[in-house]
Amino acid sequence: MRRLKHTGSIRDYVKEFSSLMLEIPNMTEEELLFNFMDNLQGWAEQELRLRGVQDLATAMVVAESLTDYKRGDSSKVESLEDSHTTGGGDEVSRDHNAPRMGSDKTPNVREERGKAERKEFTPKIKCFLCDGPHLAQDYPKRKALNAMIEKRE
Repeated sequence: MRRLKHTGSIRDYVKEFSSLMLEIPNMTEEELLFNFMDNLQGWAEQELRLRGVQDLATAMVVAESLTDYKRGDSSKVESLEDSHTTGGGDEVSRDHNAPRMGSDKTPNVREERGKAERKEFTPKIKCFLCDGPHLAQDYPKRKALNAMIEKRE
C-alpha cells in the first residue's frame, strides 16, 4: 500500500487503490482512509480535507470529481507546481486578456458582441430621490435636503 503514490491522474490512483484495498482484507476503514489521503498529491489531499471527508467512499468520490476540475491544462498545473517547489524564479506579470506574444490573433467577433451585450444590459445609474442620472449619494441638492431633515428634528 505504501508503494502506491498519486503521480498520474486521480482516476488512475483511485482505481489502483481500490484494487489494492480488495487484496488486503484486514485493514480498518480508518486505516484505508488514512492511506488513501496520505498518498495523494498535496493539492488533492488539501482539497479533501477542506471538504471534510470522513469516510473512504466519500473521499474516493470527491477525489474523482477533482479530476475534471484540475485536468484542464496539465502543463499549467505542472509548471505551477515546479515553480513553487523550486523557489519560483522570476515571475513575469502579464495581462491575461491581451493576445499572447507571437500571436497575431485579434479578438473574435463573438467576444466583441459579448462586450456590447454586457454594456447594453448594464442598468443605468438612477437616483432614487429624483430619478436623475447620478447616485443618491451624489444628489446635487443634498445640502438642502440634509438641512430640511435636520430642521424637522
